[in-house]
Amino acid sequence: AGGRATLRIEARFLRSAVARRVLWVLLAAAALPLLLFAALAYAILADQLDSNARGRLYEAAKYAGLRVYDRLRSAQTTLATLAGSAQTGDAPAAVHKVFKGVITIDGLTGQVKGPAELAEAWQRLALDPAERTLSAPRSLWWSPQSGLAEGRVMLGFREGRHGWVGEVSPDFL
Repeated sequence: AGGRATLRIEARFLRSAVARRVLWVLLAAAALPLLLFAALAYAILADQLDSNARGRLYEAAKYAGLRVYDRLRSAQTTLATLAGSAQTGDAPAAVHKVFKGVITIDGLTGQVKGPAELAEAWQRLALDPAERTLSAPRSLWWSPQSGLAEGRVMLGFREGRHGWVGEVSPDFL
């Protein structure tokens, strides 16, 4: 023939039992490391994704907590402003946005002025009789949410012989 060499794969190669075994061994030798590395990579990727998700949840919880703290500090400042304006009788407009209600306590007589329901709720939360006169250092009371009842947060401020307790509006928090 014309001296031309042609490369041709013999189809009869896989007819031999030894050739088939060699082919399967070579395929297994190539596939096993790939499967092992894929399993390891999947485990590492799953751990990394889980770690990232936990980090995002931590940051979201931290942000939410700092936001509530900032709102409580703002409400405390509003209550202090209300106490300062009580001398002149001008209640700031922000009081109605921040608090559902405010009561005043006379430090000498213990007389409470304001919404009766709020006064009763505060007296239930302030179990210690010393707290009921606002002579104790505590200035934050809360009742957790239970069933259909909404949780309550109350702030206190004392100036001179008078004290003020305001229930923070849930919409504000």
